Amino acid sequence: MKFSIHETLFGLSQFKKITSKIMSKKSFLIIVIILGFTAKNSFSQDNTKVLFNVPKVKQFGFYIAPEYQYGQISNEYTSFRGISAMVVLNNRLGMGIATQTISSQTFAPASINSDPLSSTIYSLQSRFTGLKFEYILKPAKLLHITFPLLIGTGNAAAVRFGGGGKGRGPMPNAYFVVQPGVQVELNLINYIKLYTGINYRLSKGNNIINLDLPGNTLQGLSFNIGTKIGVFDRAVKRGK
Repeated sequence: MKFSIHETLFGLSQFKKITSKIMSKKSFLIIVIILGFTAKNSFSQDNTKVLFNVPKVKQFGFYIAPEYQYGQISNEYTSFRGISAMVVLNNRLGMGIATQTISSQTFAPASINSDPLSSTIYSLQSRFTGLKFEYILKPAKLLHITFPLLIGTGNAAAVRFGGGGKGRGPMPNAYFVVQPGVQVELNLINYIKLYTGINYRLSKGNNIINLDLPGNTLQGLSFNIGTKIGVFDRAVKRGK
């Protein structure tokens, strides 16, 4: 059987088209496989260096902690009441909010009642609220140490009282507070921990308006005792 030159050229061109299509599909498939393999290796061998290595969250918890403090303020000691609500990650790092308030409405330190000729008595009122962080060292041990840190703002005022007319009033004076501390903690049961410790309140702010006292009047040493109630080490389930 004889083919003309035209038929032969036409056949060769068709053959080239078919071959090119097959090759293009194979090439595309090969490229996809290579890219997929490269991406897999890239993700599995990701050794990117970072400044802070954030560990995976394997345990999660939450607790509320009512607290009593006996602390120094205006160079005298008085009682504080407080409470904090915290989230715990990996049973080691706590983050949340906390607030503390002078318990007594009749706390009248000598520094704000220094005028012997005055019949007026002033009580010092103060409260502060802020973010609280806590690092827990060896939490699985029966007795262990924690390091709390509170950073926030507060308000204070000297309120006049006497003759039965006492009570809390507005606190217009704002101040900044940083309160680091150290605590000894006891694992009482799975859902309750007891702790006691010591902290120091650093404060900075405007003068207390009505008595012209410096803002650092509000700083001082405190001793605290409290209870943590919650879930501390619930395992985080991850999908496979």
